[in-house]
Amino acid sequence: MILGITGAIGGGKSLISDYFFRRGWRVFNADGVCRSLWQSPGPAMMEQIRRDFGGTLFDDAGKFDRAKIADAVFGDPEAMKKWLAILYPALNAALEKEIRLCRETGKNGAFEIPLLFENHYETKFDATMAVWAGRALRHLRLREKRHLDEKEIFRREALQMPEEKKLELADYAVINTASVAFAETQLEMFESHINL
Repeated sequence: MILGITGAIGGGKSLISDYFFRRGWRVFNADGVCRSLWQSPGPAMMEQIRRDFGGTLFDDAGKFDRAKIADAVFGDPEAMKKWLAILYPALNAALEKEIRLCRETGKNGAFEIPLLFENHYETKFDATMAVWAGRALRHLRLREKRHLDEKEIFRREALQMPEEKKLELADYAVINTASVAFAETQLEMFESHINL
């Protein structure tokens, strides 16, 4: 099973991925791949970033400044398009490589991709799963765990389709509004279903 996992920011995608990792699945985290790309970009990527953004995304030591990246791209659709055009070729190559590895080895794979439907990746997977938590709960988690303020949360949410739409498009859903055990019970039911 090659499963694409998505959901709104703060919904609990990582909880789902962690569950599958503990069950022996290969796990791919698109945000983690993108983070590693901009933390250690190759020469071609650095050249494109400097060409498209100048020196605005770097700190005084010449390293990427995460806060400056967020300020530059979140809330500015044109800047986000440029940023994604830089990252996505490498992300897509990593994604395709991992899918191929899962298929060749016969391993189940869980692919955590926040913008799965927005980027029309659903055709790459055997099935898709959306995690849903509701706006108020997600915002509370984001304030408490990631220390984001409401302005920043809304800015990031604007880049994603509504979580209700993701739920509608997905093949499977996990409602993540209670305990971890509640979410894991749903995942156990999913595993039982696909193993029938």
